[in-house]
Amino acid sequence: MRRLKNIWLVPGLLLVAFVALAAWDVPPAPCGVVIGSGGGSEEPAAATCADGCTATADADVFCEDAEGSGALCSGWATTTTGGTISFDSTVNQNLFTHGGKGDQNIDIHTTSANDVYAKIELPTASTEFYMSAWIIFDDIGLGEDEWAPFLTFRILGSGTDAVAIMYLGNHGDGNVIGVDDLETDDYYEGTSYLVEDTPYKIEFTYNSSNGAGSDIMKLVVNGTTMFNETGLTLSRQIQGLYIGDLGGYTDDPNFRFQINSIKIDNDAMPANN
Repeated sequence: MRRLKNIWLVPGLLLVAFVALAAWDVPPAPCGVVIGSGGGSEEPAAATCADGCTATADADVFCEDAEGSGALCSGWATTTTGGTISFDSTVNQNLFTHGGKGDQNIDIHTTSANDVYAKIELPTASTEFYMSAWIIFDDIGLGEDEWAPFLTFRILGSGTDAVAIMYLGNHGDGNVIGVDDLETDDYYEGTSYLVEDTPYKIEFTYNSSNGAGSDIMKLVVNGTTMFNETGLTLSRQIQGLYIGDLGGYTDDPNFRFQINSIKIDNDAMPANN
């Protein structure tokens, strides 16, 4: 099957994607600032993004577990044209099995082919990016050769923005998880099938600090390596995280998932058991 990312390569849609990204080309900001197309506005300050988990953060850059009144880091901004977002959801919370899971999660529910995402700018851009999170796919309605993006990484470099997209894709026999990197125009996928109502720990590594031909992109799900590309040439620095569908490109008009215990570090994969 030809890569699902072909959707992004249709000229008209690619132009739309570039226009959408250009509207958000704003300077990086600390986590106490909400970033949108109209600039930044101060919010009541959280300590730092790394303190956004009720349990020990174990993350130098960012941590969020949506406990208490919802999002603990004050930098989140949301767009809900194509669905709903809840930062104090209890949907499927009983299915999460990791320690320190708390009572709430972040719930993203797509209801139409439009933007629905929660966005945050990380405190610093980094050539080394390690993200660990727990996710449950609640409702998957993908047909063969269809996809549903659920995480987008904003990558800063060379004066322009680019994106890498983590998605669920259907190959006819089941749903696999993959990452599409638009800098290299390549995509990488696992071979294990993911199903509904099952907790998955996702560990994603992006490292562009090793030099040409030695950079790394790696994805591990529930302890199983989906792919480990160690001979890449990458040049970007990840600064932003989007949870949901940035661009309204999902093929599933009722795609829904819950995510919990998001931890990001810049020197090692954070523990998240």
